[in-house]
Amino acid sequence: MPYQRVKGLREWGFGVFEGQDELLNPPLPYGDFFKQFGGETETEIRERIYTTILGLMPTIEHTGLIVSHGGACGNFLRRAITQERIYGISNCTIFKLAFAAGEFKLLATIHPDFSALDEH
Repeated sequence: MPYQRVKGLREWGFGVFEGQDELLNPPLPYGDFFKQFGGETETEIRERIYTTILGLMPTIEHTGLIVSHGGACGNFLRRAITQERIYGISNCTIFKLAFAAGEFKLLATIHPDFSALDEH
């Protein structure tokens, strides 16, 4: 499948905390915490990811796949669908969305089940 890398879909910018253990993160919500360390605020990532995906919509025919990280996806959904925080986005979570008349609608959330992998 052909693909295109889009920088605007990258994960939340954590500044000097990039690549560090998540145990160093403050409790949620992060808000403006990472800004002081060269990262992004919650508002900045939310607007970046939303604007990027909105800009991609005219290029996506009938169905399309957009892939990003949990923090980026959660902030996109918070901006596009609801103002409520979205927690518990595990690796490989799939969000099925519809886009019509300039608005997104969340149709389904599919949480992967990796429990079979623990058996080996």
